[in-house]
Amino acid sequence: MDNDYEHLKLCQGQKGLFRNEISQEEVIEIIARYPTSLWLDLFSKIDGFLTIPRGRDFDPQKFLAENLFCPSALERTKRPANSNSVFFTYGQLNLLRKLAIVYGNDSNQTEIEKIDISKVLLATQDIHNDYDSFVHTGEYENFCKSVLRNGYLNGVTDQATLFYRAKKMYVDQSAKLPIYPNQTFDDFFRQRVGLIPQDALSLNFALATPFFQTMETFWGQTAILPTNYFGLTEIDQAQINSIIDSMTIDFAVIKDALTREIHKKKLGELPVGYGLSAFRKTPLVRLPDGRLVCVNLPCLFEKSTQNAIWMPTKGSSGTDRQTLVNHLTHYRGLLFEEYLKELCSIMISKNQKLSFKHIPPEATVDHEEVGDSILIQGNKLIIFEAKSRQFLEPFKMTGNWEKDQTFITTFVEASQQVETAATKIRSRKITGLNIDPNNIEKIYPVIVTYEPVPMHGKLQRLIRQKVAEAGYLTDAIFAPLEVMTIDDIERSLDAVDTITLVELLDEKNSGIPHASEANFHNFVSQYVSTYTVLSSGWQAEQVERTWREVFQPYFRDKFK
Repeated sequence: MDNDYEHLKLCQGQKGLFRNEISQEEVIEIIARYPTSLWLDLFSKIDGFLTIPRGRDFDPQKFLAENLFCPSALERTKRPANSNSVFFTYGQLNLLRKLAIVYGNDSNQTEIEKIDISKVLLATQDIHNDYDSFVHTGEYENFCKSVLRNGYLNGVTDQATLFYRAKKMYVDQSAKLPIYPNQTFDDFFRQRVGLIPQDALSLNFALATPFFQTMETFWGQTAILPTNYFGLTEIDQAQINSIIDSMTIDFAVIKDALTREIHKKKLGELPVGYGLSAFRKTPLVRLPDGRLVCVNLPCLFEKSTQNAIWMPTKGSSGTDRQTLVNHLTHYRGLLFEEYLKELCSIMISKNQKLSFKHIPPEATVDHEEVGDSILIQGNKLIIFEAKSRQFLEPFKMTGNWEKDQTFITTFVEASQQVETAATKIRSRKITGLNIDPNNIEKIYPVIVTYEPVPMHGKLQRLIRQKVAEAGYLTDAIFAPLEVMTIDDIERSLDAVDTITLVELLDEKNSGIPHASEANFHNFVSQYVSTYTVLSSGWQAEQVERTWREVFQPYFRDKFK
């Protein structure tokens, strides 16, 4: 039976279109003919069209093919067998950027010929795809590793959501929760960075504004930022420089690092296209002439929002830095738990079928928290465990959980916490819940992650198997473990006045083929489309409020 929830797209390269191969050596030779700056400008534009939606009917693959491919390549993309294929991907671009930085030629300013653009794009797609073939993706666990590395690379970047969530956590929630007993997060951030988090978010948004221009304007001008670009804002130049410096690496430094990574290597046997470590912390590169280029737009958005909390670590080193990282990691976990509680509170305010409970450690005999949040409807309840952990870069680029045990143990430990909470509730050690423990019909264990986890159906099955092997959540009262991102919880608020999260989980596990193991986001998207569930507009309201309160004051002259 067809799976309505998990569709894998085929990435086509030179071999798929022309049935021949362009060697790695020829790709490097073509890149070496042209200036690095022109290649990086081109790849930044492609990045912008892949990352930022430009209308419901806009197809970035078609648009980019029509503007970049030579006639013979474009004609082959239109053949029926290739009509649903992908020709431009983040892995392809990551590999190309590395090649351009290492091998590009800045001795002249020759415009790149379209035939050469076609060749390097298609050939590099093949090189990137070769790694998945090299590590044998056919077996079950190897397929799951492929899902992980592709998911972490190609995850949807909803820019508006990232910014409003960062505001909710690092501005709104932090105002209620001091980082140290006698210090607010605002004061701490100002002391370490030179400005408060709200101003930092505004500056970070300014870094991304060039990519939000109209399609025609963005395509028709350079994506490399002039040194005076941010003079259009009303933000102090010293603060602008502080933020930019925290996200920028000099061209000579990154070229040296990437040369060590890829020079004289057989790239099809390495996860080079998946490797974002060179761009994750410093997604901006300062070219020799002083101009800035964004070498990975999704990394810029992540650094600007969910990873803004690491800005205070700049300039620290050694033991002091590790201590600071530990404090910030703990603090972000607290903020994340508080944000989840707030979302649950909003749910019950929008639908009276629900009740919400948080049981703090001091309310229990053993002083242990009972779930991060508990959502109740009738005789069913959801026990949430919030996990703000970010997994290590080597794991994300390979998907190899054997080398990063924290991936599986994070879900196993969270499942143990859910089971412990359920045991206390069912044995009446916890009181004050709007439910009789004897009447509980179903408990939904839900792990909520801050950073998205690529939850393809087979991967969800694998995690459930690992949890069961560890001996947790095997009682029949537990529904199958659900791994969600905080984005899933936010999106459910758009429908909560019509269908609650409990009811959505009921539907997901009601026996519909493939639904139980499906990615929760994909299931809900399919469900609300099938049953025409109208949005309440909650997310749109958060985006508008963030724009009005955080960004607009700084852009009066540019955005009216």
